[in-house]
Amino acid sequence: MSNNTNDSPSAAKLGALLVFLAGATWGCVGLFIRPLASMGYSNFQLAWVRALITAIIFFIYIMVRKPDALYVKPRDIWCFLGTGLVSVVFFCICYYTTISFTSLSVAAVFMYTSPAFVLILSHFFFGDSVTPLKIGAVALVIVGCTFVSGLAVGVPQLPLIGVLTGLGSGIGYASYSVFSRFAIQRGYESITITFWTFFIAAIGASFISSPGAALAHMFSAPESIPWLVGLAVCNAVIPYALFTAGLKYVENSRAAIIVSVEVVVASLVGTFVFGEPFMWFNGVGMALVLFAVALLARE
Repeated sequence: MSNNTNDSPSAAKLGALLVFLAGATWGCVGLFIRPLASMGYSNFQLAWVRALITAIIFFIYIMVRKPDALYVKPRDIWCFLGTGLVSVVFFCICYYTTISFTSLSVAAVFMYTSPAFVLILSHFFFGDSVTPLKIGAVALVIVGCTFVSGLAVGVPQLPLIGVLTGLGSGIGYASYSVFSRFAIQRGYESITITFWTFFIAAIGASFISSPGAALAHMFSAPESIPWLVGLAVCNAVIPYALFTAGLKYVENSRAAIIVSVEVVVASLVGTFVFGEPFMWFNGVGMALVLFAVALLARE
């Protein structure tokens, strides 16, 4: 059973392209995170500032272009509580906690268990088909991520809490597709979904990020403000708008695999911008991830 609003081949291609571009844009986050971290911002502060700026940008856009898009029915608010608190805040808590127990590479691999969770949840909630090709593509993505990260050539020991929060980050990352699909089925546009996601996320993240200290940091280091705006635009406004729009035409499970191109782009940014070493296993991992995306594109 299909859950797409438009099942034509051209619409499917457009949806896949939008999701692919969203993943590629997300992969560029290091361009902003690293400079901002060097300016003294913590991960939780960046999560809150990103959510706040993104909500403000979408609010201004909606009020200027389409004020009616701001309205949501009270009975549907749970969809946006899900995208904001689970998909953004819960994900950030789990992901950053996992980082504290292990490396960025290992945390990224746990995050990209998300296609498996999307595949399962979307099958039960929306009737997405579970085909051998999709299962194989999910497996290729996970294996590919272990190679891109270097985890495949040296498995570190993790405490149980690190494993649990790592899996939690995968579930949180996957939940955006699920809650967004519920909102789309109720007739909401991508700009409405994205605004309420980050408005609620900004409120939720304020409890874990010391927003007063973050604002004080912004005003004491005004040179960081363009970087913060860039982080919000390039890591939230553009990719979330693209991804949510793409979900209108692409199954959740398929989108979750296509968007994994993020890990390939992130690795390329690390190599060509920050001079990180590029090893044979990085190339193997990229090839596996791209092959998984190509399999779905061919289907």
